[in-house]
Amino acid sequence: MRGDEVLEDADVVVKDNRIVAVGKRGTVSVPSSAKVIDVSGKTIVPGFIDIHPRWTEIRRGVLDLQNWSFLANLAYGVTAGRDPQTGTNDTFAYQDLVGTGEILGPRPYSTGPGVFPDTDFQSLDDADDIVRRYREFYRTTYLKSYLVGNRKQRQWMVMACKKEGVMPTTEGSLDVKLDLAHAIDGFNGNEHSLPITPLFDDIVQFWSRSGMFYTPTLIVAYGGPWAENYFYETTEVHDDPKVRRFIPHNIVDARTRRRRI
Repeated sequence: MRGDEVLEDADVVVKDNRIVAVGKRGTVSVPSSAKVIDVSGKTIVPGFIDIHPRWTEIRRGVLDLQNWSFLANLAYGVTAGRDPQTGTNDTFAYQDLVGTGEILGPRPYSTGPGVFPDTDFQSLDDADDIVRRYREFYRTTYLKSYLVGNRKQRQWMVMACKKEGVMPTTEGSLDVKLDLAHAIDGFNGNEHSLPITPLFDDIVQFWSRSGMFYTPTLIVAYGGPWAENYFYETTEVHDDPKVRRFIPHNIVDARTRRRRI
């Protein structure tokens, strides 16, 4: 494909779980032994990458080899995701299970458990000790720093992460001044939208030039209506066949029983 080109009638050849050829029907070589799946009338797109999924409703402690959250994401085309705060380290085990082919799921990257205010760093060495353990034992290259203490302590976090080769993501918890301080101090990422509207050009230009990655999470937008509620208000989510197949009924019931207006 070139740019936004769309092939109206095409063949896709997959070998060893990898796409090896794409082209208009009859223009690519298809092995005679290939299994042919007719998807006429369907649209094939690249897998979606969700950079702020929450694998929160999966089983903890005792791992679930039929992980409904992973299966539901795959059903809707999500082939990779990065959970920015998992609460526990179980996600790393799920990540290994997907990587070895033991269970089905998108590639589930994560930061592992967040680093919270109760850590209470008293020095740069304290921060470095925490970050080093993430790198060595969790084998992750990023972590979630959530409202870690005062500004000096947050700067220690950034310095420790830079030393250990770990990228810290964060959020301002509905405090735009804190969001801006995070950008100034060198955090790699910010989760959730800035909680004020409208944003004027000085903020937009500052944020852009800081080089900080920005995950707006429009489904749970700060400072405005949540996109999630749009679907509850305008569609019968509970009756959707795909939702009912892949998501446990008690969870669907809890989300759809009461609607906001």
